[in-house]
Amino acid sequence: MKKLIGTLGVASALLVAPAAHAELVTQWDYVVTLEWTDATFVAGANDGDPFGPGTTFQNEDVISWGAPGGDFTNQAAAPEDARSALVITDDPANGTAITNGGPAPTNTVTHWNNAIHQSYDTLDTATAETTLTLTPLVPPGDPQETVDRTFVVEFAETVNEAPCGFESDSVCDDIFTIILGELSFDFVFDGITYTVTIVELSGNLGELTDAQCAAAGAAPGCVGITTLENAAQDVNFGILISAAVPEPGVLALLGIGLIGLGAMRRKSL
Repeated sequence: MKKLIGTLGVASALLVAPAAHAELVTQWDYVVTLEWTDATFVAGANDGDPFGPGTTFQNEDVISWGAPGGDFTNQAAAPEDARSALVITDDPANGTAITNGGPAPTNTVTHWNNAIHQSYDTLDTATAETTLTLTPLVPPGDPQETVDRTFVVEFAETVNEAPCGFESDSVCDDIFTIILGELSFDFVFDGITYTVTIVELSGNLGELTDAQCAAAGAAPGCVGITTLENAAQDVNFGILISAAVPEPGVLALLGIGLIGLGAMRRKSL
């Protein structure tokens, strides 16, 4: 019986201890990078057309295609002078994220959609990689291990002739689908489990129709955006950090209950 009482006392002490030592991190410093790592292109209708295939370009921030020397921000350019692009901004993104608070904004991908000449090569697929590093601010702590994620874009530069073959507000909207992979992950810091979720803040990214997915070469139920001709549209990303922690008062009450049980057993001897 003494052994049982001793065990109860140790158990109650263990229950009370986390309430005293496990402290929720309420604020995190975050750094998020997002970079294009690859792009593939589809050949235009180069059947003796004097404009040729145009030029394509890809670096960490920009993928563009269309007229040599053209400017994708010039949305009044004629098709033979125009370019289109996918552009990453706010990279790297950094700031403060609040545990169980609202989303913290990170990177933005902008689709610059311009009507380009049919002879120019156009984007087919693109790959982007993102990294996230979190450092506890309140209370302060060491940086956590960097997390990497890969996104894949399937793109359709549509022919600007009706009928489009899918739901469209212009003749014809370009389609940008994105395979996001795992949108959340868990990590443990100081005995507490935190969940990080990647979110989209603009509301522009959503599930497309089967016909729109098919036009972009994606499977039904794909997620993406459609962009009007001669327009630009943003996809704004962010992160949410959440954690569920038992109330210290509940832990303390459990410990007191076990201590009381041990005392009752001792009195009955």
